[in-house]
Amino acid sequence: MGIDKKGVRFCDECGRGIVKAHKIHKSHEYCDTCYPRVFPSVPCTKCGASARPHRNDPQPPVCKACEIAERKCIRCEKSVPRAALVLDGKAVCPSCVPYFREPAACAHCKRETTRLSSVPSHGITEKVCESCRNKLTHATCVGCGKYRKVAQQSEQGACCVRCADNPYSEHACPDCGCAVSGSGRSRCRSCANLVAMTRELNLTAAIFRHEWAAPLWTRFGTWLHDQNPAKPNLITVLRSHQVFFERIDAAFVSVLDMTQASLLEQFGTATLRTHLLPTRFLAEQLNIQISEEAKLQSAEQSRIDETLIAANRKPWGDLLRSYRKDIDAAELSLRSIRMYLATANQFASYVDLGAAPWSVGQIERFLVEHSGARNNLSRFVSFCRRTQEWDVSMPPKGGVSLAPIKDPLATSNRLAGLMTSVEEAGIENANRMTIQKILATALGISLNAIKALSANEFTSSKAGLSVCIQHEQIHLPEELIPYGQRLLRFLQ
Repeated sequence: MGIDKKGVRFCDECGRGIVKAHKIHKSHEYCDTCYPRVFPSVPCTKCGASARPHRNDPQPPVCKACEIAERKCIRCEKSVPRAALVLDGKAVCPSCVPYFREPAACAHCKRETTRLSSVPSHGITEKVCESCRNKLTHATCVGCGKYRKVAQQSEQGACCVRCADNPYSEHACPDCGCAVSGSGRSRCRSCANLVAMTRELNLTAAIFRHEWAAPLWTRFGTWLHDQNPAKPNLITVLRSHQVFFERIDAAFVSVLDMTQASLLEQFGTATLRTHLLPTRFLAEQLNIQISEEAKLQSAEQSRIDETLIAANRKPWGDLLRSYRKDIDAAELSLRSIRMYLATANQFASYVDLGAAPWSVGQIERFLVEHSGARNNLSRFVSFCRRTQEWDVSMPPKGGVSLAPIKDPLATSNRLAGLMTSVEEAGIENANRMTIQKILATALGISLNAIKALSANEFTSSKAGLSVCIQHEQIHLPEELIPYGQRLLRFLQ
């Protein structure tokens, strides 16, 4: 289209001003006078009717009717009798138009999509996406059970166009002949699943490398359909187990290589539990039975391996592997080995075990927080004392000085109350029992352990005041030093 400096539209052939172009060809506009000269009338080479091609067009002349009859969509190549969009002289069918649009936001859900439309019949003039539109216009038909556009709404529910006049009509399934709700010739759920599953199996059979794998996959699909042919999500279930058969195809050279031991070694109990249906299929069709005892042993072994792998990058990884060899020599059950290793790894992580042994206080705190770990931990302590020559031992039962905090908020409130009472009366006037309670509560140590202290267990230095409780040196925080000094004066 041409527009001169004065804003007047003109013909691209003769230059005269025009209001409306008589013909637009390849972005060029032609007036009424130039049109018959630039586009002379000649016979169509296909039907003989009048055709008006451009005088310089080297292609054989074709009339408009023949051009439309042979016109195809530039995306899907389907016939386009009526184009919804024309791009550079090439037609686009209505179905493919969204692929040539720029995404825009839905007026309701704000999701960007190229498929936007208005619904004036429902009072919506803004552009909305298909999902928002279908929520207003579509529903599950009570007659045929299909999700279609609502034609009639009644007390029984929504009806589509076909079921509006006769909501209880039935027809015979074209494959098996059983009665199907609604009019038309749609298949029943079982036959529709069978057709869809057959198509899916034929498409995916080509991905398998071994000759026996594709028939095994096909047999599984048939077996799965026989279990519950009318299941709505049957194809989804089939696809979820495809990866299992792909791994079988990659792991085994022959179908005879699949045994109880090889499946457990390859997949483990967790994967077999996830793919329970293929496991049942192999048991029924190939008689590959996996016993519960074998599953239990495999699960224990997997958990042992996971514990060792998790400890590989830790400072105590080598120590834990040596501990595993020591346990294996005792010929214990896998469950006992797993429990011993798990407790040892948990304790090593708790004390951040390195080249030096742990302190008495650290193992006491661990046993307070994990009261059921004493028996499992004692073997690891003995192993470290024997192999690492560390001076470590299990704390005596009942002699743990740490007091577990059951209610941190109540403990905090109790400590605040004790310290407030001392500050009001003056620390020099506080009695011995109150000072002992403050130190026991603040340090998380039992009151009996504080009462058993002597003056020799206190050490005063430039760094502050420290106290030794059951071979562990505890440096008092700055806030607790006055209370520690007051207790020391009582002991002296």
